[in-house]
Amino acid sequence: MIITREMSISRAEFARIIERLGAQPVDDGVAEAASCWELEGARISIRPLPPLRRGAITLPRVEMRLDASALSRLRAEVLLEDIRRAFQRAGG
Repeated sequence: MIITREMSISRAEFARIIERLGAQPVDDGVAEAASCWELEGARISIRPLPPLRRGAITLPRVEMRLDASALSRLRAEVLLEDIRRAFQRAGG
């Protein structure tokens, strides 16, 4: 199961939240273009997107990719719900 989502969040805030869930950073070999973490056998990566501009407001954006192919479907769904809940609490 691979899921991709656009999120209005900075890389630093994303890292803070995902690492609070227990994700460990991994070297993806791309340096600044993307950031990767592993969490319970799944790989989570983000890449920057152009900021969202609404009048005087500018919001940072990233594309998140969750690759849970190594997990059972049930475990992947539970992990995705855990991630959703963590980001909802943060307002992302």
